[in-house]
Amino acid sequence: EGKIVKTLDNKPAAEVYAKLVGTTLDKLKENIVPYIAKYPFGFADNLGTFWIKNPQAVLPDNSLLFFSPVPKNSVLYLLEGTQSDILKATDRTGKMLSKINPAFSIIISCAGRYAYLQKDIYKEAEILKKQLKNTPFIGFYSYSEQSTLPNNTCGSFCQTVVGVTFSDSLAF
Repeated sequence: EGKIVKTLDNKPAAEVYAKLVGTTLDKLKENIVPYIAKYPFGFADNLGTFWIKNPQAVLPDNSLLFFSPVPKNSVLYLLEGTQSDILKATDRTGKMLSKINPAFSIIISCAGRYAYLQKDIYKEAEILKKQLKNTPFIGFYSYSEQSTLPNNTCGSFCQTVVGVTFSDSLAF
């Protein structure tokens, strides 16, 4: 129902999620962040695009409150990411932005990525500096990034890095 997932496999969603990620429900209620950073959910839309969705809290009825809406009756897949996966995605984003002949870029990275990278968070900025060369950029962390995909689908994502680039030339 919108941003609330009450059940997974006909059981309270938080109980199922705790079991899937190898923790107790009490630990999940205490601090969900370490688990959502490593084990987000994803679902595929009818175009085959995978949308990553993160729960943000366990509600009193043991349902999960997500950062952004989850389509009703969708099939959720438990995903597992690594720090290497996060940094590869940053590299891909930097490469895409550099092709546009940027004059300035704004980078928005998911706070879940920050939670997972922790002391290695500086590596994201190093990768972007390398890809964007002498292009100035600023960045910040957010919850539930908005973006378009190559197939022109637009929506709310989690665990992503999004770039907005300004250029002195046309991009097409």
